[in-house]
Amino acid sequence: MLGVLSVNACPAPPKAGVRRVTLDPDASAWAGLLQEHVEARGPLSAEARTFREQLGLPTDRPVVMSGHQAEFWHPGILAKLLAANALAARTGAAVAWLVVDQDTNHPFRLALPERDDKAAFRARAWEMGPDPLGRPTRSVPPVTPGSPPNTEFAAELGERLPAIREALRAHAGATTAAVQVTEALFDLLEGITPSPRVVYASSLAKTDLFRSIVASMLADPRSVQSSYNDAAGRHRGAGVRRLGESETGGIELPVWRFDERGGRAPAFQNEIIDADNLAPRGMLATGLMRLAASDVFVHGTGGQAYERINDVWLPKLVGGAGLAPFFTASADVLLVMGGASTSAAEAERSRWLAHHARHQPQMVGETGLQAARDELVAKIAAAPADSDERAGLFKELHALLDEFRGRRSEDLQALEHDADTLAAGMDWKLLAQDRAWPAVVHEPGTLERLRDEIEARFG
Repeated sequence: MLGVLSVNACPAPPKAGVRRVTLDPDASAWAGLLQEHVEARGPLSAEARTFREQLGLPTDRPVVMSGHQAEFWHPGILAKLLAANALAARTGAAVAWLVVDQDTNHPFRLALPERDDKAAFRARAWEMGPDPLGRPTRSVPPVTPGSPPNTEFAAELGERLPAIREALRAHAGATTAAVQVTEALFDLLEGITPSPRVVYASSLAKTDLFRSIVASMLADPRSVQSSYNDAAGRHRGAGVRRLGESETGGIELPVWRFDERGGRAPAFQNEIIDADNLAPRGMLATGLMRLAASDVFVHGTGGQAYERINDVWLPKLVGGAGLAPFFTASADVLLVMGGASTSAAEAERSRWLAHHARHQPQMVGETGLQAARDELVAKIAAAPADSDERAGLFKELHALLDEFRGRRSEDLQALEHDADTLAAGMDWKLLAQDRAWPAVVHEPGTLERLRDEIEARFG
């Protein structure tokens, strides 16, 4: 099943492949900042040690963590993991990946370019499973996907789409869609990155630390709401919604509450009985990882914006405890596509020729007819307005052009075809400029170059 997606296009068509890598601060500073944090925190507290053990994380070395939703994410997300790997390789740290499985994204949608029956290109989606309709991926069952779409670009990808299907099928026995997609994704990226230790955000409900955090919030929900909203107000550009109140006067907390069918809803303090059916919202989840599970958290540019809110409000909730530093890693990687390639100027010129050739016979070599056409135009200009003479000359001109268009129809249609082809090539370039195509549909060599460039930044 194919569904239409929107395309994010840049104004200028750059070359395919790795276009830009963003590391903030500079990669040369990461190892030193990690070491500074580890020395400042000293030995793990009993609370942090228990938290890491309950999440399956090591306690005998630093942990570098990043993460994302359970989906086939783009190379900008892969850049976070590659940067975490590079830092860990130089410091002896472990790498962990937080899967935000309390989110309601579509885990089985794979965006692909496609040519339509008019030779134009647009973004489509291979729906490998049903739309979860707002249910979090932790509550969505795994699927057994069918055959990939039979399109020109799908054929160009060779075995990449069948490999994605087989990777999902290999994990069809997973407990949730989030687990299935995550395990399939790391199988597909085996040649690019080793699989990290995976933590699912929904598992935090079973930890002592999360239960303690929930108890602290319930003890003074008004203070939590005020502190959180004040911090969000200082960083309005992050787009974080303020905590509100229910119609019954309940104070909203930064956690999700799950119903018996697996759906999620904002949790209000007067509805919470225990932490078993709760999960932290995305920002609180990364805040807890920085508080006790990791020694560095690697964000993308979006997470970088909201993580500063955690720096303001979360220490107040936990008695002033410091959070691990967070760094930023991202990349713009453009898809290598075959097919036509043209510039906007070429496409515009071709369309102009196709249009004007219908009115200018000389553009297809009819110089004699052009002279006759120009003579009629001059006579029309000289004839009195609204006169029978002028009307007769117009009819004669239209008859001349109609005869020309009929006789040279194949040539004129060829110009239209050329214009359509070049326009399609421009559409193809615009699609290629979208950085959000899934990493698993990129050429392995492109992803290897991304890895190598990131590793080189770390020296």
